Parts: sequence; C-alpha cells; structure tokens
Amino acid sequence: MTYCDVISSTEKNEWLGAIKEELKRMDEGKVFDIVDLRYALSIVPHESILSTKWVFVKKPENYKARLVARGFKQIHGINYEETFAPTPTFNALRLLFSTALLKEWPIKIFDVKVAFLHSVIDKPVFLWCPQGMNIPKFKVLALRKALYWMKQVSWCWWLHFKEILSLISFQSNNKDPSTYTFMKEADVSILWIHVYDGEITALLKELMGEITHEIIKKLCEP
Repeated sequence: MTYCDVISSTEKNEWLGAIKEELKRMDEGKVFDIVDLRYALSIVPHESILSTKWVFVKKPENYKARLVARGFKQIHGINYEETFAPTPTFNALRLLFSTALLKEWPIKIFDVKVAFLHSVIDKPVFLWCPQGMNIPKFKVLALRKALYWMKQVSWCWWLHFKEILSLISFQSNNKDPSTYTFMKEADVSILWIHVYDGEITALLKELMGEITHEIIKKLCEP
C-alpha cells in the first residue's frame, strides 16, 4: 500500500492519523531537524540525499505508519561506514536461564519499542521530505537518529544500547558482546539482547525493576 493508495482509500482519516502519530513520535524523540537544501549539499553530494517511503500496517487494534529510508541508495564512506552488529549466542541465553533456575532468580522478557529511532547515527544523512509532511520548498531532513532500512541502523542501535548499559554499570562479555553482566556489591544481574528483544535476570525482583527503569529513562532522553 502506497501513500497515494492511503489518501484515496475509505480509511484515509485513520491512515493520516497514523502518519501524524509517527511524525509526532519522531518530533518528540528529536529524530531529525529541518535544514536548507543548500546546507545539506555543502556536506554531501546531491545523489546521496535519500528518498523515503511510508510502510503501512493495519492491525486489529490500530493503524500503523512507519517512515523508512531508501537505504539501498546510501554511499559507503559518505552516509554510512559500519553495518555489522554483533548477535548473541544461544549458549549465552541458556547460561542465563540455567543461572536463574539454579539460583531461583526472576526473569523478565522484554522488547524495545521503535528501538532504532533511539539510536544516534554515525554519519551525516539527509532525506527528501516524505509525502504527507508539509515543509517549505528547498528544505530537507537532517537525521539525528537512525531510520529503519538504513544500512547502519543495526550497528548504531547496538552501539547506543551498549552505551546505555555501560552508564548503569553493565559490562559486555568478551566472547559474546550482546550479553552483559552487572555486579555491584551483592547485587548481580545478567542481560541478553538480540537486536531489540531480550531477557534479563537478577538476584532480586526489585533490582531488576530498578535496572529496567533506568534503561527506559535513558532511552527516553532526547
């Protein structure tokens, strides 16, 4: 379903509401700035400015619109470098579960909503204005955070989440960079994450609650 399909459908108002909600979320998260095209062209070549598209998903409970970048047009060395993000091993996950079972620790399964929109990008990326967004002529979007379908999006998210965990005293495992441990006096916690889905266990339920609260708080910081 394209933007043109949406605005000509009988559910136009619902889809436009979903677009408005997505743009509001991006504005609150400071995902991009609106800048002059001339400024963008002083940093990157014209052909590296990316176009965008809307991806629409209708669910029983709501309508969802997601703005994505056409990352296949990105140019290595100009608007992206690294693309690889470490993935965890299932041996580490089994170790987490067996430790929790042996010590009778609580376990919590989590997923980070709109994870990629939290992660700061590592290269200047500019986008042409998406359909449905009214901005003045000769203006473009300068990204602060990553968008879905960008080549480096997984790498940027992994770095961002790792930094957040380091700020609350988690250390990554040398053999499994997506498994983290927290040890402070008698308090112990283990966290395992695959992209934005993960599991956490800790000595006490209260400790696990404090940790997840701190992670959420730091994720919400602009």
